[in-house]
Amino acid sequence: MTGVLFSILLLVHALLHLVGVSGKRSGTQAGQPLTVRLLWLLAALLFLSALVCRLAQANWWYVAAAGVLV
Repeated sequence: MTGVLFSILLLVHALLHLVGVSGKRSGTQAGQPLTVRLLWLLAALLFLSALVCRLAQANWWYVAAAGVLV
């Protein structure tokens, strides 16, 4: 049960990073630099990749750690 909840948490976290890519968060300046938006996208892709690795029962910690570092 906790594995399913953690997988859902990874998915939600990745989707929240996609909000940063759009740059339409409340309380922010109009428009973010392209590099910042690309970092948001990279983090989202890394967390989605970690989810896929987790579901495939592969070593997903490395990918998730890279997402945390980004």
